[in-house]
Amino acid sequence: MGELFKPFPKERETFLKNLYRYSAFDLMFYRHNLWDHCQRVSWLVEELEPVVRTYYKKYDAERARITALMHDDAERFTGDIQARVKARASKHAESRMDKDEEKAVEKLAAISPRMVGKYRYKDLLMEMVERKTLEPQIVTYADKLDAFCESLHEVLAGNFSHIQTLLYYPRAIAFLDRKYPYLTPILQDRSSEFTDLERFLDKVHVKSKTYAPFRKPFTARNVTVPSTIPFYDAWRKLVLKRGGREGMRMLTKQTEFLPR
Repeated sequence: MGELFKPFPKERETFLKNLYRYSAFDLMFYRHNLWDHCQRVSWLVEELEPVVRTYYKKYDAERARITALMHDDAERFTGDIQARVKARASKHAESRMDKDEEKAVEKLAAISPRMVGKYRYKDLLMEMVERKTLEPQIVTYADKLDAFCESLHEVLAGNFSHIQTLLYYPRAIAFLDRKYPYLTPILQDRSSEFTDLERFLDKVHVKSKTYAPFRKPFTARNVTVPSTIPFYDAWRKLVLKRGGREGMRMLTKQTEFLPR
């Protein structure tokens, strides 16, 4: 996150690196922290810029990128909120979670620098709570896409407990524009692997040998082997390209293991 967040207290980076995702799952081979996740979401947001500009000429790409880097900051006080839990929550429960996020924003604003880049830190945080404008809605899409790819990565490595999330995300992403209308043209766009999530349907015949290198831990050698899922393959390429050694670490360093 470089110079952008240098004026912020060291505790922010420490928190992001120590809060791990998918807390509802007792096993995740490649469990990532919020620091890794936020970086990947920002890379996805940058990749989506040409698509977004096709439909929205006044799109503030820098605002979206910075928002992506800090979109989970509020979890410092709310904890890890599972997307599946929030999706199935009652209106009353969802409203309570939103209020908790608003309180978290106030706490963060009180202990953080006023500005991040040329934007007010508190404004960006509150926009992510409300998600009424274009930029936070694009971040929301990238956030869900990264989570979907994380789950695919787990299942393809043999962690079948994450099939539950694979059943959740296609529907969750397909209907995002019901709540976030700026995403309607993005979800219908077919120009990018990162928006045409059903491009795998173009492949009529799938050979089982394609998946022979999978069902086992990823290594530097097999992590680049193509699957038949274009958006997932593009995600891995993006992580390796933008992350370099850190990207390779995200995709191949297994930290949790099946019990013997």
